[in-house]
Order: sequence, then structure tokens, then C-alpha cells
Amino acid sequence: MQYQTNIILGSFMVLALLFLVLFFTHGRNYANLLFAAFCLVWFMRVGVTGGRVFTVIIPWLTWVWKFRIEYLAIPISAMLTLAIVNIIFKDALHKWVLKIFYYISAAFILLFFTLDTVAMRGWLDILFAIYTAAILWLFGCLLIRHRRNRKKPGQKAYNTEQRMFAVGLFLFISAAIVDFGYVTAFFHMPNFHMAGVAVLVFALCEAAAVFTSTMNRLEEAKTNEQRALENERLIAADNAALDRIDKMKTDVMEMVAHETRTPLAVLSGYIELIAGGLRRSGTDDQTAKDLDKVTDEIQRIASIMAQMQGYSWEKDNARQKTQVQLVEVISQTTRLYAPILERNKVTLTTALPEDVPTVFANAGELTQVMFNLLQNAKTHTGSGGSVTVELQAQADTLRITVADTGTGIMPELLPKVFTRGISTEKSTGLGLPLCKEIIEAHGGTIDIESKPGKGTAVCFTVPTGKERGTDGTAHGLIG
Repeated sequence: MQYQTNIILGSFMVLALLFLVLFFTHGRNYANLLFAAFCLVWFMRVGVTGGRVFTVIIPWLTWVWKFRIEYLAIPISAMLTLAIVNIIFKDALHKWVLKIFYYISAAFILLFFTLDTVAMRGWLDILFAIYTAAILWLFGCLLIRHRRNRKKPGQKAYNTEQRMFAVGLFLFISAAIVDFGYVTAFFHMPNFHMAGVAVLVFALCEAAAVFTSTMNRLEEAKTNEQRALENERLIAADNAALDRIDKMKTDVMEMVAHETRTPLAVLSGYIELIAGGLRRSGTDDQTAKDLDKVTDEIQRIASIMAQMQGYSWEKDNARQKTQVQLVEVISQTTRLYAPILERNKVTLTTALPEDVPTVFANAGELTQVMFNLLQNAKTHTGSGGSVTVELQAQADTLRITVADTGTGIMPELLPKVFTRGISTEKSTGLGLPLCKEIIEAHGGTIDIESKPGKGTAVCFTVPTGKERGTDGTAHGLIG
């Protein structure tokens, strides 16, 4: 008998330590903590009722406290068992009835702490009646849950851990009834004391159930984590595909807008020359009017292209830039536009020094800036006027000035010329805002000076030799 008691004590202690470790290391499953407490309670009860072990380990423990511990284990283990059942058989027990049994058990714990041993024995029959009702209620709740789950297609009444726990629970309650009858002499049965093999079997069944539940939760958490990672991967792949599609759309808009605006500007200029020549010759006035309509439509298309280009820049500020000889860009642009100015009897003068530093830029965008500025100069400069293009190398920038001797800009309009849609009668109000966006994206600045009747000068700068972001900060040397 002493060996049996020692084995049971050691088993309860090992189980208590094991499930404490599981609680702190595997997701804070409170069924593990409750079961560890249950094992510690029965470790104490077996120790005080089952032999000489506690007499040697705790010699100061009097027979009165041993008696109290034996009685206190009953309501404490009942509370812990109901709490574990409520976790493993989720939603099977009625919450308010469960709370009533908790309060009753707490009251008995208080009584067994304070009453003398004779009075404690008198309350035991009442405790037996209450817990008999609790057992009947518990089995009734589990039976109702069993029937409810069987009616659901594709769902088992109980899973594996619930079956194991139910077997252990049946053994526990059976042993408790037999033990109670033996202690109270309510009925005469063979000695099947709670400290015996039945409680250990129940503890092992409960341990297996709680352990299986913990492992299932960990497996479920792992599966959910893998599923979340897979969903994140799919979402990332979808986002990457959408980004590629958006980039392709932006590139197409950029290419169409960029490649068509310059030819449209040249085409518009030559059509204006032809229309002007027809009017001066006094022949075919209707054709001249038709050409004016063509020019208006070209200007409208150019406006649409400017809006598309501005939208694509807002969507994607990463422009493809390389080392550019700005002198060559300006020379090519002025050579292409010179015939238009010449036929309008406007003199074009250029001052382009040699051996100037390169700039890290998009050559097409700077060409667009020069075309816009020359177009504005031609529009506002009458016959006999002049346009001057000058480039100056400064400390770390190149400064370009496009000046004309045209009609100039009214003082109240001058602060608004870089705002989209603000224009004179002869322009669309998009050219200068577009130039400002391009130059600032290259890390440069643009400003304008004008006096009514005396002409306009637009100056912009481009940093030399360094790669810069849209905020103008240098990112490193190129080449």
C-alpha cells in the first residue's frame, strides 16, 4: 500500500509540473493550468490520507490540518473539474448554473477552513446531495450536446480529446461516489478509495485529453499561420502583377504624350505659317479658315497630351535619366524651331558655350521644356521681334534663359502663370506648369520675369553631374 501511494504521489507531481510547463510554453491554454492545479490538490489529499510520506516530509502537519486538507480537496477539485469541462466541452454548460456551483463550492471551502472537524463532518451529507445534483446536471448537459451535434451533418458528436476526458470523468465520479459511501457509511461497498488506482487513471485520461487539446490548438495555429503566410504571398503576387500593369499603363501614357507633343507643336507652327501666307496673298480665304480650325484642334490634342503626361508623372515619378549634353538638346530644339520663327519674321539668337558639364536628366523632357518655351515666345512675339536662348554654366548648375521681345504678361497674371489653366487668350495654360513640373523633378528651379509691352524672360536651372531625387537632394555621382 505504501508503494502504491508513493507511485500515485509521484504521478500527480509529474503531471502537475508537466502541465505547468505546457501552460507557460504553449499558448496559455488555461485547461493546462487548471489541470496542474487539480493534480497538486490531489497530491496533497493523497499525501495526507495515504501513508507516512507527509509525516516524514512535513512533520509539523497536525491531524486536524490533514483532516481539513482531505475535506477541502473535495470542493476545490469539483470547481477545477467543472472549469476544465467548460473549456474542453465548449458551450455545453449553462453559464449561470455553473456560476451557482462555483459559489457553493467557494462557500464550502470557507466552511472547511473555519469549522471544527465535527461540524465539518455534519456538512458532508449536504455537500454530497449538492454534488449529486451537479453530476446529474453535468451528464444531462453533455447528453444534450451529444444529441445536438449528431443532428449536424458531417460533424462528430465528440472529438478524440473529449472522448478521453469523458472516460476519465466517468471513472472519477464513480470513484468519488464509492469513496463517499465508504467514508459516510451511506452504503456498504468494497474499499475503493479516491487515493487508489481509479483517481490516477482519471488523471491520466484527463492529462491525455488536455494534452491532445493543446496539441490540436498548436496544430490549428500552425495551419492558420501557414494559411495566412500563403494568403500574404498570393496578395503580394497580385499586388506585384497590378503594379506591373499600372507601370505598363503609365509607360504607355508617358510614351504617347511625350512622343506626340513635339510633333504636334511643330505641325501647329507650320500650319499657322501656311494660313498666314494664304491670308497675306489674299487667295483662298476659306482654306485659311479651315487651317485655323486644324490648328485649334491640334492645340486641343496637345492639351490632352499634356494632361496625360502630367497624370503619368504623378503616378510614377521615377523617370529614366542619363548623362545628357544640354548644349546638344538646346541646339537640336532651336534648329527644329528656327524655321517657324523665321517665317513669322522673328529673329532667333542663341548663346551656347562649349565644354559645359553634363547633366543627369531625361533628354526628351528637357526637349519638351524648350519647345514649350519657344512656342510661348513665338505666340506672344509679333513680326520684327526677337527670341534669345542663352546657356550659362554656374557653380553646380546650368542656367538656361529663353527671352523674347513680345507683348509681355500683365502684372496681376504673372504670379499665376505656373498654375494649370491660367493663361492668356493665345495659350492653353498648360505649357508653363508642365515646364515647372519637369524642371523641379530634375532638382532645378524655374522663374519668370515680364513687363507688359517689353517682353518676357523665362529662366530655369538644371543641376550638373549628380543624380537627384524629386526633392532636389543628391543621391550619388554617375559615371
